[in-house]
Amino acid sequence: MTNEDYILYLEDDAVELMKFEMAFTKLNRTMQIQSFENGLLGWEFLVNNKRHLPKIIILDLKMPVMSGLEFLENIKNHLSLRKIPIIVLTSSEDKNDILFSYENQVAGYFVKPFSIKDYDETIQRINEYWAVSKISF
Repeated sequence: MTNEDYILYLEDDAVELMKFEMAFTKLNRTMQIQSFENGLLGWEFLVNNKRHLPKIIILDLKMPVMSGLEFLENIKNHLSLRKIPIIVLTSSEDKNDILFSYENQVAGYFVKPFSIKDYDETIQRINEYWAVSKISF
């Protein structure tokens, strides 16, 4: 990992990671994407890299070992990590997951669309939101 800005993407599905990388590339973004397949690996990475935190975290909720919900709860209870903006990008439309996520101060909650076109549009919307926010990726 270099000292450049990067996105931390926690996703257990390799196809979803590939879709995200492709959609991100279509936006002409060159920021590095650091990814892990579960919340525990992402958590350990953050704890060991406190001097170089990601610009934003993109978080799936349904992962093995440590779910996105557990990751979210851990990070929001950690003083030096809870300031990192988190966008949930998940297949879950469960109202309890949505409520829990916002109670734990996520910056946004997006359900993964099935079609590539809709997926690309979702990533575009996330990008546009951050482009007008104080922190952009």
